[in-house]
Amino acid sequence: MTRQIEDLIVYEDQRREPLGISGTGLPHPKDFGLNPIPMGTACWRGFYCEYTIRQNCFWLTHLVVRQDGGYPLINGIQALYEDAYILADDEDAPEPLLGRSLGTVVGSPDKSKIGHRQVEYDGGIYRGLNVSAPLTGGILWGIDDIKVPYIQIHLNNLISSSVILELLFENGMLVKTVDHSAVMAAKREQVLSLQRPEFQSAEYALFEANIKQWIRSTLTLDYKFL
Repeated sequence: MTRQIEDLIVYEDQRREPLGISGTGLPHPKDFGLNPIPMGTACWRGFYCEYTIRQNCFWLTHLVVRQDGGYPLINGIQALYEDAYILADDEDAPEPLLGRSLGTVVGSPDKSKIGHRQVEYDGGIYRGLNVSAPLTGGILWGIDDIKVPYIQIHLNNLISSSVILELLFENGMLVKTVDHSAVMAAKREQVLSLQRPEFQSAEYALFEANIKQWIRSTLTLDYKFL
């Protein structure tokens, strides 16, 4: 299956994909009168988001969504589309927003542009929304990547992040931050010292299950990657 486009979170001046999200209360495009349809094999759900943690509050700040129909205003914000182009030799790459290509966000979504080579059409792009995201649950946040041998389990990003924080929210308010870095560092050394069984073997299934068990025992909440 094609890897799906992940949401991004901005926290302490870092923009990254979270290692995991658990809980309820995240906004959905349907809350704003949108009915998402698939963008392609990399985004079956039809939308992806950027969230920002600011002053201990969780906000939906950007949204890309594709739907069959018009794009309503959200908090007075009009949906735009991304016009792709090739950089000149003396141009710096712009900071990625939510489109999947380099480009300039201009105009309103125009279905007549679908299929034109000059346009990377993902859908409507809403910028600067600042909509409250009343998450009750947790976010796993990993930074300071380190090089480790690849292990064929879904938790590889946890192993390769030297700083692991668990951000706990109640109704969109950050109420607690738990630093799991030291525990994960010890576990990382333990995992990398093991003789890994052959992938897809019965022994490997047990190896993976044991890793997942100690991850569960370390974290406060249960996360999707488990």
